[in-house]
Amino acid sequence: MARTVSASIGLRDDTSESGISLLPSERVADTLHGRRLLLVLDNCEHVIEPVAKLAERLLRAAPGLRILATSREPLALDGETVWPVPPLALPDPAASSADLAQSGAMQLFVQRVTAVSPRFTLNSDNADQVAELCRRLDGLPLALELAATRVPALGVHELVNRLDNRFQLLAAGRRDAPERQQTLRGLLDWSWDLLTEPDRIVLRRLAVHAGGCILPAAETVCAGDEIAPDTVIDVLSRLVDRSLVVVTETPDGPRYQLLETIAEYCLGRLSEAGELDRVRRLFHRYYLDLAKRAEPQIRGPEQHEWLDRVARENTNLCTALGGMIGENDATGALELVTSLVWCWFQLGRLSLARDLLQRALAADGEAPVSLRATAQAWQAGIELLTNVDGEDAARARASATAFDDIDDPQVRARARWFVDYAVYTSKNDRTRAAILHATTGILYQRGLDGVGIDELCAHAGITKETLYHHFGSKDGLIRAVLEARSDRVTRWLAQAADDAGDDPARQLAAIFDALARWYADPDFRGCGIGNAAAQRHSDPATAIAARHLGRYLDLLIDIAARAGVADPAALGRQLLVLLEGATTVADLLSDPGAAAHARDAALTLLRTTARRDDTALGNTARAPVAEPADARR
Repeated sequence: MARTVSASIGLRDDTSESGISLLPSERVADTLHGRRLLLVLDNCEHVIEPVAKLAERLLRAAPGLRILATSREPLALDGETVWPVPPLALPDPAASSADLAQSGAMQLFVQRVTAVSPRFTLNSDNADQVAELCRRLDGLPLALELAATRVPALGVHELVNRLDNRFQLLAAGRRDAPERQQTLRGLLDWSWDLLTEPDRIVLRRLAVHAGGCILPAAETVCAGDEIAPDTVIDVLSRLVDRSLVVVTETPDGPRYQLLETIAEYCLGRLSEAGELDRVRRLFHRYYLDLAKRAEPQIRGPEQHEWLDRVARENTNLCTALGGMIGENDATGALELVTSLVWCWFQLGRLSLARDLLQRALAADGEAPVSLRATAQAWQAGIELLTNVDGEDAARARASATAFDDIDDPQVRARARWFVDYAVYTSKNDRTRAAILHATTGILYQRGLDGVGIDELCAHAGITKETLYHHFGSKDGLIRAVLEARSDRVTRWLAQAADDAGDDPARQLAAIFDALARWYADPDFRGCGIGNAAAQRHSDPATAIAARHLGRYLDLLIDIAARAGVADPAALGRQLLVLLEGATTVADLLSDPGAAAHARDAALTLLRTTARRDDTALGNTARAPVAEPADARR
């Protein structure tokens, strides 16, 4: 290494400034002594030890020397400042087609494509596909350059469709490039070959975590053979230093995650090592144990913390369930879903609970009769709550008759209570829901005082006695209508955000897109709850409106918190003003475009705040995202 540096700065081997014969490192140090100089050492990872030794010696000999070293890991010297270089900026999922082109990853890809296919242009027809390609390739420059060479033959759409086989697909780079830069696999092989064997073992085992993992999960799944659980953290630290593992802070502690491209490569290495099945079983067991630990906690004083934890681990839990079903482990699959069904009920994820219960009950393999009966009882209750009439409800009630097959009396009592609750709720809810459905529209269109009790009953096709039985009075009906509307609207917006994936900007955009569809409805008359509060300043309508805004605020603060801003509450209040202002403008000025204006302002505010806080905190990690889905108000 010293000879390389010596040659680069023009030193001869046979002389020194003092005229004394010196070792190469001594000769360089002697030459640089007393000078102010910047020495650039590039790609140091494959010679990290000799580079570190030389740098330490030169810095001691030449106080005016500054060294800029590029490497996958720090030199670990006193006084070193590490400046992480993240992948290229990924396209914002909530951005317009025109704005997508501003990301660094998109710009590099388009530049490389036009070099091999001059007629290629980025337009509204292909922008979303190019953005997806950039995100799935994690913004890695070499991956994007290799992908660009495939566009003339495949086109962007087919290229994206084939990314599941990316290492075979991206295997034709420039002939004049170094060997490690000619294929995507070659690049990762280069990094892999520089790792120690313990580093390789932990990295390949870490890849089974589809949603990343916290330290206890890594210690459980990645340990074994020569890797002791208490040494996993040391290996993870080295992998983070080498930019092979991304770490983010969560309420559960540091969370370790692989980029999609690295995860796929490491799964291949795990299979080559003959460890894939064994490590996946450890992964399944860890998340089954987590589900079992969560069940009693969700019924106790730490319910809120555990509900949040289960929500954060949802990807891994669903992956573990799918893995157990694939291995015909019906017992494990049923244990997992019965442990978590109460959690999903508390989180309002009834559709998820229903789908996963169905998958677990359909799994091949033997399972205890008692366990299967427990799952069937929970499935019956969930079916009743998600399909409140017709044959689905009848089948659900029929499937909940085998309570005697549940051995544990406490489990049996809970299952029976849940089914009874679902039966009672679905029956009463059908009558109440029919009345609320029939009266909500007329009260919204004509106002709370614009329609009397007789007309309400006639409109709903019921007697006054029926209305009084369910609601007590007209005011009781109005209160129920407003509360039901608040529930429906907040669920609708929360679902719109949930359908948009994990990216906060995309979730925020989805909320305003949903509002835009509502504003465009010919029957739009503004916020019914706000209108009611304006009509009746001193009755429960005002309190309901305040709670309604509070639920909006909670949703927006949650999005702001997941965006990583320093003061989520402050940003949430600012976003709430935009949301409510857009609704008022759309109503009073008959301007459906108010949602789009508020959306742009909200996204600008989110990006600006998050960017400012990232600069202050040094936080560069962002979660993967998915396309927004439509929702109805």
